[in-house]
Amino acid sequence: MIGTLQQAFDDMEHGVYDFTKDGKCSGCGKPSVYVDDLAGKKFWNMTVIRYAGINQKGRSVWLCKCDCGKEKIVVGSELKRGKVKSCGCLNRSINGMYRSRLYRIHHMMLCRCYTESTTCYDLYGGRGIIVCNEWRGKNGFMNFYNWSMKNGYADDLSIDRIDANGNYEPNNCRWATHEEQSNNMRRNKFLEYGGERLTVSQWARKLGINHNTLDKRLRKGWSVEVALTKPIDKKYATKTKSCSGEPESHAT
Repeated sequence: MIGTLQQAFDDMEHGVYDFTKDGKCSGCGKPSVYVDDLAGKKFWNMTVIRYAGINQKGRSVWLCKCDCGKEKIVVGSELKRGKVKSCGCLNRSINGMYRSRLYRIHHMMLCRCYTESTTCYDLYGGRGIIVCNEWRGKNGFMNFYNWSMKNGYADDLSIDRIDANGNYEPNNCRWATHEEQSNNMRRNKFLEYGGERLTVSQWARKLGINHNTLDKRLRKGWSVEVALTKPIDKKYATKTKSCSGEPESHAT
């Protein structure tokens, strides 16, 4: 017997195991009164026709009919959890896109918001960020795919929320470069000068000042105007190489 009798009964209530009151498999072709009757119910593309007994692992199995017309015997708990969504035609119907980069992005988007064991859950689902209904459920991925194709998706771009505190939904998402995403991070520090509001990195690129130099000036307490406009004293500048291999000047 698996666990306590009470645990077994709890499992029965969810259609996971098929036991009789004494804790033994029923062995008959009909479900015991403790098995959740799934007949007539629909899970994704699968409609349950009738109870089909128990498998070798002691789990209740059901004969189901897929929307495509094919019949298949499926474990009841796997239907309920969404592990089985079709006879297999659903993956084929989207031309194998379940292995694509877009599918992985969609999958990770859901994990970040709903799977607590995901590394970065605290930054997403833990803060109340959710995925809109349109991008979830039976047609969720295909809706997300169609939106992506119409809104500038490319293999070198990533999904980005325009409002970093908002949800994953069409009106708050875009396909952005790494630089655009970095500029949109919650921890970015913005500086306003001359009617423009840019991040420290954006100001550094705009003015031709090394990012570390500008950041050092600000940490020393310089005003935004002085930090952005004071020329670099080449007398104290040190030469290092950028990622491109070109020399850069670092000075205050």
